[in-house]
Amino acid sequence: GLFGWGYVDGFNYAEDQVGSDPGIYLNSVSNAFMWGFGRVITVNLCLILLIACKECLGWIFEKAKSKMKKKKKGTNKKQGGDVDTYSFLHRCMGYSIVVATFLHLICVYFTYEDSLATHTFIDIYGWECFGTGWFLLFLLASITASSNETLSKQNKRLFHQTHWQSILLIFVLIFHGSGFVSTYYWQLIIVPLVFYSCHLFVRYLKGH
Repeated sequence: GLFGWGYVDGFNYAEDQVGSDPGIYLNSVSNAFMWGFGRVITVNLCLILLIACKECLGWIFEKAKSKMKKKKKGTNKKQGGDVDTYSFLHRCMGYSIVVATFLHLICVYFTYEDSLATHTFIDIYGWECFGTGWFLLFLLASITASSNETLSKQNKRLFHQTHWQSILLIFVLIFHGSGFVSTYYWQLIIVPLVFYSCHLFVRYLKGH
Protein backbone atom coordinates (compact mmCIF):
# COMPACT_ATOMS: atom_id res chain seq x y z
CA GLY A 1 0.00 0.00 0.00
CA LEU A 2 2.73 2.45 0.97
CA PHE A 3 4.79 1.52 -2.07
CA GLY A 4 1.79 1.87 -4.39
CA TRP A 5 0.99 5.29 -2.96
CA GLY A 6 4.51 6.52 -3.67
CA TYR A 7 4.67 4.75 -7.04
CA VAL A 8 1.59 6.57 -8.35
CA ASP A 9 2.85 9.94 -7.10
CA GLY A 10 6.29 9.37 -8.64
CA PHE A 11 4.89 8.25 -11.99
CA ASN A 12 2.52 11.21 -12.22
CA TYR A 13 5.28 13.60 -11.17
CA ALA A 14 7.59 12.36 -13.96
CA GLU A 15 4.80 12.51 -16.54
CA ASP A 16 3.91 16.08 -15.52
CA GLN A 17 7.55 17.19 -15.74
CA VAL A 18 8.04 15.68 -19.20
CA GLY A 19 4.68 16.96 -20.41
CA SER A 20 5.44 20.52 -19.36
CA ASP A 21 8.69 20.64 -21.38
CA PRO A 22 9.31 18.30 -24.37
CA GLY A 23 13.04 19.07 -24.14
CA ILE A 24 13.47 17.16 -20.88
CA TYR A 25 13.26 13.45 -20.12
CA LEU A 26 12.63 11.62 -16.86
CA ASN A 27 11.99 7.87 -16.87
CA SER A 28 8.51 7.52 -15.41
CA VAL A 29 8.87 3.90 -14.27
CA SER A 30 12.23 4.20 -12.49
CA ASN A 31 11.12 7.52 -10.98
CA ALA A 32 7.92 5.86 -9.77
CA PHE A 33 9.87 3.02 -8.13
CA MET A 34 12.22 5.57 -6.56
CA TRP A 35 9.29 7.42 -5.02
CA GLY A 36 7.61 4.18 -3.99
CA PHE A 37 10.56 2.93 -1.94
CA GLY A 38 11.10 6.47 -0.63
CA ARG A 39 7.53 6.52 0.64
CA VAL A 40 8.10 3.20 2.44
CA ILE A 41 11.10 4.81 4.19
CA THR A 42 9.34 8.01 5.22
CA VAL A 43 6.10 6.42 6.46
CA ASN A 44 7.98 3.79 8.48
CA LEU A 45 10.03 6.58 10.08
CA CYS A 46 6.78 8.32 11.03
CA LEU A 47 5.41 5.08 12.52
CA ILE A 48 8.62 4.45 14.49
CA LEU A 49 8.35 7.94 15.95
CA LEU A 50 4.72 7.32 16.91
CA ILE A 51 5.52 3.95 18.49
CA ALA A 52 8.20 5.64 20.60
CA CYS A 53 5.47 7.78 22.20
CA LYS A 54 4.57 5.20 24.84
CA GLU A 55 3.29 7.72 27.40
CA CYS A 56 1.00 9.44 24.89
CA LEU A 57 -0.31 6.33 23.18
CA GLY A 58 -0.15 3.90 26.09
CA TRP A 59 -3.73 4.49 27.17
CA ILE A 60 -4.97 3.30 23.75
CA PHE A 61 -3.15 -0.02 24.13
CA GLU A 62 -4.36 -0.36 27.73
CA LYS A 63 -7.97 -0.04 26.63
CA ALA A 64 -7.43 -2.54 23.84
CA LYS A 65 -5.76 -5.00 26.24
CA SER A 66 -8.57 -4.66 28.77
CA LYS A 67 -11.10 -5.56 26.08
CA MET A 68 -8.99 -8.53 24.97
CA LYS A 69 -8.72 -9.77 28.56
CA LYS A 70 -12.49 -9.67 28.91
CA LYS A 71 -12.86 -11.81 25.81
CA LYS A 72 -10.19 -14.30 27.01
CA LYS A 73 -11.20 -14.75 30.64
CA GLY A 74 -10.96 -18.53 30.41
CA THR A 75 -7.41 -18.59 29.09
CA ASN A 76 -4.22 -18.41 31.14
CA LYS A 77 -1.76 -17.76 28.33
CA LYS A 78 1.12 -15.47 29.07
CA GLN A 79 1.09 -12.19 27.25
CA GLY A 80 4.21 -10.25 26.33
CA GLY A 81 4.78 -6.85 27.88
CA ASP A 82 4.56 -3.54 26.08
CA VAL A 83 8.34 -3.35 25.78
CA ASP A 84 8.51 -6.57 23.75
CA THR A 85 5.69 -5.47 21.46
CA TYR A 86 7.23 -2.05 20.85
CA SER A 87 10.65 -3.58 20.28
CA PHE A 88 9.34 -6.09 17.75
CA LEU A 89 7.46 -3.44 15.77
CA HIS A 90 10.45 -1.11 15.96
CA ARG A 91 12.75 -3.78 14.51
CA CYS A 92 10.33 -4.69 11.71
CA MET A 93 10.01 -1.06 10.64
CA GLY A 94 13.75 -0.51 10.98
CA TYR A 95 14.54 -3.44 8.71
CA SER A 96 11.94 -2.19 6.23
CA ILE A 97 13.72 1.19 6.13
CA VAL A 98 17.11 -0.43 5.49
CA VAL A 99 15.82 -2.65 2.65
CA ALA A 100 13.77 0.17 1.11
CA THR A 101 16.81 2.49 1.25
CA PHE A 102 18.90 0.00 -0.74
CA LEU A 103 16.18 -0.34 -3.39
CA HIS A 104 15.62 3.44 -3.41
CA LEU A 105 19.32 3.96 -4.24
CA ILE A 106 19.15 1.51 -7.15
CA CYS A 107 16.16 3.39 -8.57
CA VAL A 108 17.95 6.73 -8.10
CA TYR A 109 20.83 5.37 -10.19
CA PHE A 110 18.58 4.20 -13.03
CA THR A 111 16.57 7.43 -13.02
CA TYR A 112 19.78 9.47 -13.11
CA GLU A 113 21.32 7.35 -15.88
CA ASP A 114 18.21 7.49 -18.09
CA SER A 115 18.02 11.28 -17.85
CA LEU A 116 21.77 11.87 -18.22
CA ALA A 117 21.52 13.04 -21.84
CA THR A 118 19.12 15.87 -20.92
CA HIS A 119 20.44 16.45 -17.36
CA THR A 120 16.78 16.37 -16.29
CA PHE A 121 17.45 14.59 -12.99
CA ILE A 122 19.84 17.28 -11.77
CA ASP A 123 17.63 20.10 -13.08
CA ILE A 124 14.53 18.75 -11.31
CA TYR A 125 15.91 17.35 -8.06
CA GLY A 126 19.09 19.44 -7.74
CA TRP A 127 22.45 18.68 -6.13
CA GLU A 128 20.88 19.23 -2.71
CA CYS A 129 19.25 15.81 -3.03
CA PHE A 130 22.65 14.18 -3.53
CA GLY A 131 24.23 16.06 -0.62
CA THR A 132 21.48 15.35 1.89
CA GLY A 133 21.16 11.82 0.54
CA TRP A 134 24.79 10.93 1.23
CA PHE A 135 24.55 12.45 4.72
CA LEU A 136 21.38 10.44 5.41
CA LEU A 137 23.15 7.27 4.27
CA PHE A 138 25.96 7.96 6.72
CA LEU A 139 23.50 8.46 9.57
CA LEU A 140 21.52 5.34 8.67
CA ALA A 141 24.70 3.25 8.47
CA SER A 142 25.75 4.43 11.94
CA ILE A 143 22.32 3.70 13.42
CA THR A 144 22.06 0.29 11.75
CA ALA A 145 25.57 -0.73 12.84
CA SER A 146 24.71 -0.03 16.47
CA SER A 147 21.33 -1.78 16.36
CA ASN A 148 22.23 -5.08 17.99
CA GLU A 149 21.45 -6.64 21.34
CA THR A 150 25.11 -7.20 22.22
CA LEU A 151 25.94 -3.50 22.11
CA SER A 152 22.78 -2.54 23.97
CA LYS A 153 23.77 -4.89 26.81
CA GLN A 154 27.52 -4.23 26.95
CA ASN A 155 27.56 -0.49 26.24
CA LYS A 156 24.16 1.10 26.77
CA ARG A 157 25.56 4.62 26.59
CA LEU A 158 27.03 4.12 23.13
CA PHE A 159 23.87 2.35 21.99
CA HIS A 160 21.64 5.25 23.05
CA GLN A 161 24.02 7.89 21.67
CA THR A 162 24.07 6.32 18.22
CA HIS A 163 20.33 5.72 18.26
CA TRP A 164 19.70 9.39 19.03
CA GLN A 165 21.15 10.10 15.59
CA SER A 166 17.79 8.96 14.24
CA ILE A 167 16.31 12.27 15.41
CA LEU A 168 18.89 14.07 13.27
CA LEU A 169 18.04 11.74 10.38
CA ILE A 170 14.34 12.61 10.73
CA PHE A 171 15.04 16.34 10.53
CA VAL A 172 17.60 16.14 7.70
CA LEU A 173 15.11 14.13 5.64
CA ILE A 174 12.83 17.19 5.66
CA PHE A 175 15.44 18.96 3.51
CA HIS A 176 15.97 15.98 1.17
CA GLY A 177 14.37 17.43 -1.92
CA SER A 178 14.55 20.10 -4.59
CA GLY A 179 15.27 23.47 -3.01
CA PHE A 180 15.98 21.70 0.30
CA VAL A 181 12.30 20.85 0.80
CA SER A 182 10.99 17.27 0.67
CA THR A 183 7.90 16.64 -1.43
CA TYR A 184 5.49 15.06 1.07
CA TYR A 185 7.61 13.95 4.01
CA TRP A 186 7.57 17.28 5.84
CA GLN A 187 3.76 17.11 5.88
CA LEU A 188 3.68 13.49 7.09
CA ILE A 189 6.18 14.01 9.92
CA ILE A 190 4.37 16.94 11.60
CA VAL A 191 1.90 14.84 13.62
CA PRO A 192 4.49 12.25 14.78
CA LEU A 193 6.82 15.07 15.85
CA VAL A 194 4.03 16.68 17.90
CA PHE A 195 3.27 13.36 19.62
CA TYR A 196 6.95 12.69 20.25
CA SER A 197 7.41 16.17 21.74
CA CYS A 198 4.51 15.44 24.10
CA HIS A 199 6.14 12.11 24.93
CA LEU A 200 9.43 13.81 25.86
CA PHE A 201 7.55 16.41 27.90
CA VAL A 202 5.70 13.72 29.86
CA ARG A 203 8.99 11.91 30.53
CA TYR A 204 10.52 15.16 31.74
CA LEU A 205 7.64 15.76 34.15
CA LYS A 206 7.87 12.21 35.47
CA GLY A 207 11.60 12.66 36.05
CA HIS A 208 11.00 15.77 38.11
